[in-house]
Amino acid sequence: MSYISVVGSINIDVVLRVRRHPRPGETIHGHGVVYQPGGKGANQAVAAARAGANVRMYGALGNDEFANTLNAALRRDGIDIAYVQAFEGESGIAFVSVDELGENTIIVAAGANGRLTTEMLREAVNNGMFSGVDTLLVQNEIPADVSLYAMQTAHAAGIHVILNPAPVAGVSLDWLMYVDTLVVNETEAEALTGIAPTTDIEAVIASLLEAGAREVIITLGTKGAVYAAPGDGGGGQGALNSNGMTLIFQPSFQVNALDSTAAGDTFVGAFAAARSEEMDIRQALRFASAAAAVTVTRNGAQNAIPTRREIDSLLVGESTH
Repeated sequence: MSYISVVGSINIDVVLRVRRHPRPGETIHGHGVVYQPGGKGANQAVAAARAGANVRMYGALGNDEFANTLNAALRRDGIDIAYVQAFEGESGIAFVSVDELGENTIIVAAGANGRLTTEMLREAVNNGMFSGVDTLLVQNEIPADVSLYAMQTAHAAGIHVILNPAPVAGVSLDWLMYVDTLVVNETEAEALTGIAPTTDIEAVIASLLEAGAREVIITLGTKGAVYAAPGDGGGGQGALNSNGMTLIFQPSFQVNALDSTAAGDTFVGAFAAARSEEMDIRQALRFASAAAAVTVTRNGAQNAIPTRREIDSLLVGESTH
């Protein structure tokens, strides 16, 4: 049995719905508050598990009132939490506002997530955290040196490394030499390369591949996603452009979007699960896009992430149209 290992954040999300997001200095009225499990690492772990993968989580929790809730949420999805670290103090908290168009803004207070160290991760690896693991998922809501160490260690062990550098602050192109699959949105891609994808997406992709990533996915929100790899890296499934790159475009599924929270995390987790079970790249992209599409039709983070049956149902429905 192979595992996907997720090294990342575990948060409680405090979600407030608003008609529109406030301008600087402005106070507006919200429409109720909901507390629910979140964190980019935990969200991706849940997405991969619900998509059918065996998942192992490395992260951190405090000893506050939220810790038991967050632990229980991971256990419900069958996620191995033996390597989740416990600290005195507060767990991570994300303050999320969602407007009437389903767009969100997020402020994260790291809490226990910020107390992880490379020494702790090294001990976990020595105690078997990467045993039986074929894929590593990493984001950037925990200390950057811990994320980087996880990638370096997994890369050296021949584990497929998927990096979703969100938030992108503190991540440099040097990281990409340890990355097999880089998943970024347009903002993150521009931050890494200095080039806006809307201006020249092929130049952005070329820059990311030249930095060392073996394949790149740029998510484009409602417009879909673009996959790229050097040469025939797409296994003959995409068109070679004039620069010798394989390019594959995956359109988004047309759904009634209510809330974009966790859509990107769902895409990454579902993509990892699909590749772990050796779907080809086109199948994996379509599967991940379907998972994200289901997520945006619901409010919230982890509670919005679909099961394998729900993903397959959307795929079957689309194929009959």
